[in-house]
Amino acid sequence: MRDLALSTFVTASVFILLACDGGVPGQGQACDPAASMPCVEGLGCLPDADGNDVCQIPPGGTCTVGSDPSGCAFGSECAEVMAADGTTMGQCLITEGGVCDPAAPYCQEELTCAELTDG
Repeated sequence: MRDLALSTFVTASVFILLACDGGVPGQGQACDPAASMPCVEGLGCLPDADGNDVCQIPPGGTCTVGSDPSGCAFGSECAEVMAADGTTMGQCLITEGGVCDPAAPYCQEELTCAELTDG
């Protein structure tokens, strides 16, 4: 009987260890941008303020206004925007000086995605 109890305990422990091995990184966790799935769905593996790759909400992604931290990618912040159906929602928008993509600008209101030049 003792051997059965020990065997059950060991088997349960192995399952717990397998279930807690980490899996795909979630928001705020370190990630590898070269991985086939670097972060859970909806997050991007992007550099943070220190240059470390971390799972963050990419510009244009949905966020919770007022949450701290917002989870938005470095160089963006969670802002309240009007959705197509007239309701408001939180969206990560790029702040002034942040890196943007002209094809998908997601800049804060009154900002434009433009190339910077020296001079």
